Amino acid sequence: MDLIEILDKLEQRDALHTLDCGRRGIEKEGLRYTSTDHLSRKPHPASLGSPLTHATITTDYAESLMELVTPAFRNRRDALTYLRYLHRVVAVDSDEYLLNGSMPARIDDTEAVEIGWYGESNGGQMRRLYRKGLALRYGKAMQLISGIHFNYSLCPDVFRNYAEIVGEPFHQPFINTSYMNLVRNIRIHSWMIPYLFGHSPAVDSSFFHGVIHRLEALDDSTFYLPYATSLRMSDTGYSNKTPTPVTANSLEGYIHDLRGAVFSPSQKYEALGLYAADGSRQQISGNVMQIENEYYGVARPKQIGVDGETTLAGLASRGIAYVELRTLDINCFDWAGISQRQLDFLELFMLYCLFHKAPMLDESQEAECRVNLAEVGGRGRDPQLHLQHFGVKQSVEEWGCEVLLAMRPIAEAMDVEKHRPHYMSIVERMEGMFRNPDLTPSARIIRCLRGEEGKAPMSWHRFITDLSRCHMEKSRRVGITPVEQAKVTADALASWEKEEALVKASKDVPFETYLKNYFAQLERLD
Repeated sequence: MDLIEILDKLEQRDALHTLDCGRRGIEKEGLRYTSTDHLSRKPHPASLGSPLTHATITTDYAESLMELVTPAFRNRRDALTYLRYLHRVVAVDSDEYLLNGSMPARIDDTEAVEIGWYGESNGGQMRRLYRKGLALRYGKAMQLISGIHFNYSLCPDVFRNYAEIVGEPFHQPFINTSYMNLVRNIRIHSWMIPYLFGHSPAVDSSFFHGVIHRLEALDDSTFYLPYATSLRMSDTGYSNKTPTPVTANSLEGYIHDLRGAVFSPSQKYEALGLYAADGSRQQISGNVMQIENEYYGVARPKQIGVDGETTLAGLASRGIAYVELRTLDINCFDWAGISQRQLDFLELFMLYCLFHKAPMLDESQEAECRVNLAEVGGRGRDPQLHLQHFGVKQSVEEWGCEVLLAMRPIAEAMDVEKHRPHYMSIVERMEGMFRNPDLTPSARIIRCLRGEEGKAPMSWHRFITDLSRCHMEKSRRVGITPVEQAKVTADALASWEKEEALVKASKDVPFETYLKNYFAQLERLD
């Protein structure tokens, strides 16, 4: 059954309104820079709570790499509103600012970057050890690339109606199958996101620290690619370095492949050793992946976590609760790093990926998807670029407009419910970017760097730090209310109390035993 038929059936059931009843959440990373535009060497602010247990303000890789996490909201505007609240909280806490870009500004000394500290509990020690392993395997610079993750789930009413329309039982296996269809479609069409929303066509030269690369010099301190949209999603940035294929053809296959990678020895990583010269542990294991989270997929099926439970154990026992989209750059022009227009388009995109029938993907097709993503990241605005669409060459414009045409019925259905052409106007705006690459944000950034937007030419460092300071100053001017300050204080205190309880609970469990118990959960999934 095709997309239009499904929408017609939903309309007949008076159920089109359920398309808008999903939940949306945002995770945003950002490096802390000082007022003099240097990467901060201060620890994560204790006033904001424990980075291990705080629900909304934590760190990702380094002490200086903050992560802001919103709850999942039903109202489409609430996630962005909450993200802006978190920015205000961080802004009034110190005179530092969050870099509002995916590729770092100048890094004086990459090796001096302090890996995140999460306390003395077993969970905290494991989180830090995992990050030490990432530094060992991929280098610290790679871990300082920042992004935004969009978490999306549909309400049960959508799946209930969808199951009845296609004649399937409404139960968790149907939900799992539908979400995995969504994940496969994201893999196939993942290149669209960096083309439309890529904001990282350049990077400061200090990012490479003498490492050989293929970028060109824009000025004395900036490297770029002329047609790049997102260096973060190109082969310069975060790419899936796991040689083991991880299928998205079924949830069972996904769990099986990830579990296999966690338990499969790697000669390369085993050679690095479990222990450093000083005798300290430097990675969890020498296997292909230390834990499941090391898989750098463009989208991950997720289940709401339970303390002490592995990601795969949660998926195996309770199925998929939502999907995490991971291909978004930070929007450097928006003070929160993402706009409402982007979020609304992503919702259309996710609905298209859910209802549009995705083929099963073999290894060669998976490789094709990865190459398309890297190509668009590195030269997506090149008019000569053609992608491989299941073995057939297709231009970025042709394929992009083809998908947007298929998305129009969803936009129209959503607009009927809202009595205004909101979603259709977004689709038309995106179509304009496919037809004219100069309208993309990455093209705008290059013009800014070259001095073609009314200002003098500037380096990536100057461009991104100037913008970021302006955004943080805006957050600081708005400030927080006494009620919000009371919440900030209470949340921080609660997180420290929770961490203290974890430390106490860990005293009778040796760390090696904790690791053994953790991986025993994965062993039982066989």
